[in-house]
Amino acid sequence: MVSRRYGVLAAVFLAFLAYAIVRYNVFKEVPWEHLPLYVTNKALSWAGLALLGLSLVVPRRPPTASEAPASVWYAVAGFCLVLLHVLISLILLTPHYYSKLFGDDGKLNLVGETSLLAGALALAGLVACQWIASAMGRGSPSMAGRRVLREIPPLLVLLGGLHCGIMGYAGWLTPGAWPGGLPPITMLGAAAAALAVLGWVVRTGVAAPD
Repeated sequence: MVSRRYGVLAAVFLAFLAYAIVRYNVFKEVPWEHLPLYVTNKALSWAGLALLGLSLVVPRRPPTASEAPASVWYAVAGFCLVLLHVLISLILLTPHYYSKLFGDDGKLNLVGETSLLAGALALAGLVACQWIASAMGRGSPSMAGRRVLREIPPLLVLLGGLHCGIMGYAGWLTPGAWPGGLPPITMLGAAAAALAVLGWVVRTGVAAPD
């Protein structure tokens, strides 16, 4: 079972990386020297958000003595990829890489600040959820803790989708300019987040009891 989960993680990331390479390096002709960080970072963000979304909709079977539930495993994997995305983004966060996030004065513009705020809030929430889950694993889970881990993650996935949407929505409206006709990764990430939360609502209902 664990090996299958690693297989899912590898397949998701490699598929998304291949898409990013084709869209940016091949069709958009981004220099190959930017593959290690700039292009790979796009695949990390998309894969991380997709895995977090997957954690919302996989069946929540009870854990066994040897492994965590699939929902927890995919949530942790998604969190790790998102954390890598954040660290790489901080390295690259300059007008040379993300010109649409900066004004003429070299400071972040409204799009840049609101997009990064949504991303920062989502990351803070993910860290808090990881801490709560770890604390619950060391003792009896409280009702409040269970409720937080059930209801907050979908909001964090939505924030991740909002981060993508604010950052890239302008490019969604010009399909004729999409490199190779391939939709922007921000658009695909936001769609993955929306579909995951919709799936979570359908699976759990609007007000599932404790």
